Amino acid sequence: MNRLLQHNKYEQFKLLLLYTYALFLPFSEWFTFRLNNAILILLCIIWLGELIRNKFRFDKIHKTFFLFSGGVFLIQILDILYQENLQKVGANLFMKLPFLLFPLALSVFSLTDQMIKRIQHLFVAGCSLAIIMSFRFLLSPECADADWKQYAQYEEYFILHRPYFGIYILLAICILYGELKRNFNTISIFLVAVFIAFIILIQAKMSIITLFILFVSEARLISNQKIRKIVMLTFSALIGVGLLVASAFYLNQRVNLKQKQGTERFLILSVNTRLEHYACALEIINQNTVTGVGSGKLAPMLDSCYNSNNSQLTKHGKHFNVHNEFLEETARHGIIGLSVYLACFFFFFRQALGKKDNRYLQLLLIIVLASMTETIFSRAQGVLMFSFFNALFYLRKERLTAD
Repeated sequence: MNRLLQHNKYEQFKLLLLYTYALFLPFSEWFTFRLNNAILILLCIIWLGELIRNKFRFDKIHKTFFLFSGGVFLIQILDILYQENLQKVGANLFMKLPFLLFPLALSVFSLTDQMIKRIQHLFVAGCSLAIIMSFRFLLSPECADADWKQYAQYEEYFILHRPYFGIYILLAICILYGELKRNFNTISIFLVAVFIAFIILIQAKMSIITLFILFVSEARLISNQKIRKIVMLTFSALIGVGLLVASAFYLNQRVNLKQKQGTERFLILSVNTRLEHYACALEIINQNTVTGVGSGKLAPMLDSCYNSNNSQLTKHGKHFNVHNEFLEETARHGIIGLSVYLACFFFFFRQALGKKDNRYLQLLLIIVLASMTETIFSRAQGVLMFSFFNALFYLRKERLTAD
């Protein structure tokens, strides 16, 4: 009897760790104490303990998924060959480590539908709390005259870095939309409206575009063929017109940057800076196509390229990444690194489509589209979120299929 009680408490403790991770995920870099990293370490210790207790049985680990998820981490080991800054190499390896660890850490759970649902609800609650906490700038005398349209005046109060905030909120919207399809309720509608308004408020442009693309993706599931075509064409047209208008505005106004203020200036600058990032990245890639330059050497080489192009990016001593995950990985590890990334994402998409897991597919679309304008895996906010939910959704489907 005592053994059974101890086992139940042990299982409850494991679930508590998993649920706490989901709830505080939006705060992964905000707390001084890295709570989510600590939880991941504890889960790995639990996995190791169960592995030893079961005489090193690996049957609970889905080895194919472990290979592809871990591939994002393992390709970074190439940095050792470049004989470069070991501190930066170590930091990059540590940043990507969750891709290797989550397939192990989550293998100690029998991930049921009820558990997955609770995890998603806690994640939505965490995102809601992060939004509320971000509005604490309203209580600050320094922001008493802040213009809500100029997020830069209160950006330092955001719990998450702005583009990553958009990514988190998009996944939360997808979760709530799934709830609405099953059970229409006012709370979910209210939260969806708040989340969309917040994305617009912080001017997370790629997240807004992704939201429309997600609508088109969701419309493909409408059973009525006529309605499905109308909805998909409508949203596709809105995306196309929006992109054309934005492109025309940029091309016409970029020469008048000094005359622009506020949002217009920000929109032009955000495109200009990314074009500078991409140009320098492509220059580095052309010179080091196969193996890249390594993580430790990339930042100095980018700075050198910016300086040679008389860019303002290094004016205040800041160091910028490429702002494109796939270009950055190609610059770091050449065609070899890019091929590994593409193979991994091809595998993830194949699983999501093959098993008709709409939520998994939505997650992948959000991450891939965000990777076009951000180096998602250069921050713990991106790595911890994607590696966790990627493993969670994949392993859930594996267990349900097995059952």
